[in-house]
Amino acid sequence: MEATFGGLRLRLRARGPGGTPSVRYMALTGAPCPARLDDGRTVAPNTPIAVYDGQVLELGAPPSGLHTYVAVRGGIDVEPSLGSRATDLLSGLGPAPLTAGALLPVGAPGGPMPGVDPAHRSALPDDITLRVVPGPRDDWFDTVSVRTLYRQPWEATSRSNRVADHPVTGGYPVIGVAHAADLSLAGQIRPGGRVWFRPE
Repeated sequence: MEATFGGLRLRLRARGPGGTPSVRYMALTGAPCPARLDDGRTVAPNTPIAVYDGQVLELGAPPSGLHTYVAVRGGIDVEPSLGSRATDLLSGLGPAPLTAGALLPVGAPGGPMPGVDPAHRSALPDDITLRVVPGPRDDWFDTVSVRTLYRQPWEATSRSNRVADHPVTGGYPVIGVAHAADLSLAGQIRPGGRVWFRPE
């Protein structure tokens, strides 16, 4: 599940055979944010934590970045659409967007709990630099336009979204695309954030 700028509150319903209360492992990744369970435990990013039936997880606003992701062992067991269980707001594919009070089924874990080491990541920078692969229509732009792309910072606005130039709509020239390895970083740019582009 994706939480944009925190504010998410989840209650886990975990039942074992015969309806007995059970436990599931959850983890947070993406933009690090203050997170706490209602038993007082803090939830560190990129580290699995045991969550018991009936417990509530609350996410605060991340100090850097924008999107935090909540994973639960067993996965969110909604009906897949084209091989994905994600909601696509542009096309209307996938499950309905989450609303207050929504109930999401969780799949069964596949085998015993594996050994997992905590994954530590550095904080997200205030200024983001994205590598750009030129084309497919960079030859339609003059030298001044290409230099302008790379020699000044750009500002993300509240109208930005994760779709960007990925839809196959056509009808406009594309000077370049973000390097695939930088897409997760691009998804964390806040409105008002500064972005630099670097040719790859």
